[in-house]
Amino acid sequence: MKETRVVSWNMAYMKPGKFRGRENRRRQWALLAALAPDLALLQECQPADLNVLAPQWMSGRYDINGVPRSSRVGGSSILAKKEFGLRSGPEVPAQHEHLWEAFRGYVTTGVVDLENYGLLTLASVHALAGSDTPSTVTDTDSAAARRPSRDRAGHNDLAALMLQEVQSDRFIFAGDWNVARLFDNTAPKTAPGNREFFQMRDSHGWRDAMRRFHSDEVRTYLSSGTAPFELDHAFLDDVLYESLTRADVIEGAPADELSDHAPLLYEFGSRPPQKTEEF
Repeated sequence: MKETRVVSWNMAYMKPGKFRGRENRRRQWALLAALAPDLALLQECQPADLNVLAPQWMSGRYDINGVPRSSRVGGSSILAKKEFGLRSGPEVPAQHEHLWEAFRGYVTTGVVDLENYGLLTLASVHALAGSDTPSTVTDTDSAAARRPSRDRAGHNDLAALMLQEVQSDRFIFAGDWNVARLFDNTAPKTAPGNREFFQMRDSHGWRDAMRRFHSDEVRTYLSSGTAPFELDHAFLDDVLYESLTRADVIEGAPADELSDHAPLLYEFGSRPPQKTEEF
């Protein structure tokens, strides 16, 4: 088996203007085809585009799992080659069914069978910025998910709480998390606690994939006039993290013309790294 290639990309269908136009979406799917992912975790995506705007061969090669929140804003989707056997995500805990319903279209999960690794839980995540959350979020939910420096949990905190409860031994939780360590420097009063977010994920065994090869944050949000924020992240279990052979941002044309977020590309070795015996 060759290396496994994974793409994560916010396709900006929610953004008014050119990004949501049919021709731009056609070009986005052409770029996805050229990147040739085995798996793609897509946000602000119209899953029906696989059959309408993608290169014709793709619909016969890939399955897609995702329900748009509406025809106006799209949603989070998981794209997988058919041989990976994409199916619905794990059962959610009863006490948080209300959160999963509130985040429908923001968080989409699925399970695939990855050769030499076993069952792999996937999540495509689009967390909105700020701490405004759905009305069904309770004080108890917020207290369980929030960062120490914040009074209320944000979308990204709640999404992380939900996924912690369904994570398996092998997982990739990727997407537009709308959190960056740089916010602690640029907006310490209005958007505090960003490093806390990553520290909390680390305490639950989530590894930030881009840090495997890039010690500093890299720009993934491309909107003009903004700081070089890394808003998009892939969190992995320890084994997949150690199996990474590549973690990069796809830069330059045409990627930077097609969305206000850059595509992220990750590659994993064909099998987990061998453990060395300690004597």
